[in-house]
Amino acid sequence: MRKLITLVGMLAIVFFVLKIHSEAYAQENNISFSVEALTSSGESNNTGFYKFEGEPGKVEKGKIAVTNLSHKKIKILAEINPASTNQNGIISYRKVDSLDSTLQYPLDALVTLEHQEIELAPEEKRTIEFVANYPEKEWTGQILGGIRFSDMTENNSVQTVTHQIAYTIGVLMSMKGGETPENQLQLNQVKSGQRNYHNYIEGNIQNTSPVRVNEMSVSAKIVKQGNKKLVYERNSEHMRMAPNSNFDFGIPTGKIPLKPGKYSLKMRVVADKKTYDFEKSFQITKKEADKFNKTAIDVEEDHSYIYILIISILLLILFVICIIVLLKEKINNKNL
Repeated sequence: MRKLITLVGMLAIVFFVLKIHSEAYAQENNISFSVEALTSSGESNNTGFYKFEGEPGKVEKGKIAVTNLSHKKIKILAEINPASTNQNGIISYRKVDSLDSTLQYPLDALVTLEHQEIELAPEEKRTIEFVANYPEKEWTGQILGGIRFSDMTENNSVQTVTHQIAYTIGVLMSMKGGETPENQLQLNQVKSGQRNYHNYIEGNIQNTSPVRVNEMSVSAKIVKQGNKKLVYERNSEHMRMAPNSNFDFGIPTGKIPLKPGKYSLKMRVVADKKTYDFEKSFQITKKEADKFNKTAIDVEEDHSYIYILIISILLLILFVICIIVLLKEKINNKNL
């Protein structure tokens, strides 16, 4: 009996220490809350996302547990966002300013949440529900997005709303018995640009098909028109694209300043073993080159004009000296 009491006491101590450690870790790492995808019976679905497959006009329901891990009251913002592709070639579930023109069924038009703002008392756990409505008509492909939760608790020191940490529960919807098409990629506009004060050439890649690209590699080369000289290049692997989305694939120019002129972008894209070869001409104007070179932090200044000026001055001096020498010789010859 004494051994049993000792064992129970040891387990209680271990549990208490682990609880304190867990709470301390959450506080040190600024983790104020957690979310968990649940089954219809309220248990964890062990995947962290929902994959719905159903018939047109039907409805699905889901549950998500939201837990306050802190010792203070918090407010959580829940929003439904269609999937997009960010400039790094990664599927994103953040809210974007504009959606792709080929996206027919944005997830936020099909899914509704029970609550968009969730206030939780310290250490409170609450289950919220959402409803997913399938399109009324038959459709092909995938509808992808996510339910994103972010901490919008007010920061009292500056009286602003901060989004300190966020979690996303993915939602994938497809029609029962429907077809999954192949990806269809195209290269749109090519232009010069700047990211965080670094110059880039950006080629817009668009996936016009309602299907994810799970593995994509891009090999891009930029040549000067006329002499076909390689100016910039970039190779990138392990990228992904959301259905019906686009992003600007950036080719960094590094220390080489942008120069006005006409160029060609040659690009090979392999998307889930399907190969595309693109080529598109574009132009960098003097105005664009001057604008971006002026604000870029890693561009080496072009001093060629100084060398040209020095050489021109030296040639002018040499020319003047030659004229003076010739005039003196002519005068001396006359005196003879």
